[in-house]
Amino acid sequence: MVFGGSNIPFKPLVNYRARDNIALTANPYDGQLEALAPLFSNNPDFSTPVGRENFTCANAVAGLRLAFALPYTNQQTINFRNAIALWPRRQSQDFFDLLRENSPKALIVLAFY
Repeated sequence: MVFGGSNIPFKPLVNYRARDNIALTANPYDGQLEALAPLFSNNPDFSTPVGRENFTCANAVAGLRLAFALPYTNQQTINFRNAIALWPRRQSQDFFDLLRENSPKALIVLAFY
């Protein structure tokens, strides 16, 4: 039973919903991650390669912000070690494809990780 135990490190995220309102700004370094957003907003057209790259990288940054905010929540949802392990596991195959292609934008996101 994969998600049945109470001691699994990512259990809070299995049931995470956007309405849970994790305060991303709880992370004292969130400003640096938030500053990446303009890099990925210049082409919102998902039908183009650049648009897909921007969308994929924006989602990766959003996931990074969430993962790094969790240790700072009042509930201390997960610890830092698990937060670091969480982010790569939640990335799309498209993001890893961009890394294999040496996409500068994806490499920037990886550098912030």
